Amino acid sequence: MFIESSSFAVSTGAGSLVVGAGVYFLTLATPVGWVGLIVTAAAAAVSMLSNSVTKKNAGDVYDSIMDWLSSFMKLITTLVGVLILLGFISSVLFVLLG
Repeated sequence: MFIESSSFAVSTGAGSLVVGAGVYFLTLATPVGWVGLIVTAAAAAVSMLSNSVTKKNAGDVYDSIMDWLSSFMKLITTLVGVLILLGFISSVLFVLLG
């Protein structure tokens, strides 16, 4: 799901930017319409290429995000354990020392 949604977002954004440039040139004059056609074809190529690259790399990005979250949760779990242990020690000391 992450791979599909991220590749869709990137390819749509890239295609929209290039198509926007193509429409701009197309509206200037009819001869420049050929430039718009070329730019629009380039937009399709850029969109497909960015989709492919994003799909290839999205798995690695997802894995690195999950690894970071896992490390973060281990740190939080360790800190909570230390706080519980310190609370237990302080309770025992309170009972022993009155």
